[in-house]
Amino acid sequence: MQLNQKKLKLSLVTASLLFASSAFAQDYVRINYMQYDENDNRVSVKAPSIEINKDIGVNYTLNATVVTDTVSGATPIYVDTSSGASAFNSKGTNKVPANKNIIFSEQRTNASLSLVKRLQSRDEITTALSRSHESDYDSNSMSVDYLHWANESKNRSYNIGASFAVNNILIRDCSYNAQCGTPDTISSASKKETSNTIATQLGVTQIINKIK
Repeated sequence: MQLNQKKLKLSLVTASLLFASSAFAQDYVRINYMQYDENDNRVSVKAPSIEINKDIGVNYTLNATVVTDTVSGATPIYVDTSSGASAFNSKGTNKVPANKNIIFSEQRTNASLSLVKRLQSRDEITTALSRSHESDYDSNSMSVDYLHWANESKNRSYNIGASFAVNNILIRDCSYNAQCGTPDTISSASKKETSNTIATQLGVTQIINKIK
């Protein structure tokens, strides 16, 4: 394998604005913007987001986040110069490779909402909902997490959590597959496949240095 010695010019720009409320120490609105670019229009990523955190008394905290990220650019692909088809899929004898840029663009929107409830012992129960949408993929998830403080100084905690997600893979073009069947009427996709994901976690957090 030969490596291309051409150097890529990369740029990364991030910006953040924070608006805090004096009513409670944890109340804030955070606006972020991330921009990532490579030269020759290869890849460009834009990701604006907004996060709102609100304390409800001393026992509840509500957090909401929305982020929309867009990936666009052009990627080189080798094609069969006689037919225009991909050289990897061509069955003909003439497979002269020619470099061609294929334009691509994808956008994802993710929204999440979580609520933290503090018990009398100050242990925390966090419940969260999340939805992620792309042109060919949908995911909806919910999670529950329990955090237990091991001592009054709160330098050690244990947590246990579980999450469940329903994922929909949307196939827009089934011209290559005779087994697609009936199109999905809700998403207008040629075919929809569904998968469910269950995840669990256990964790321990230990603060080594004392907080002054």
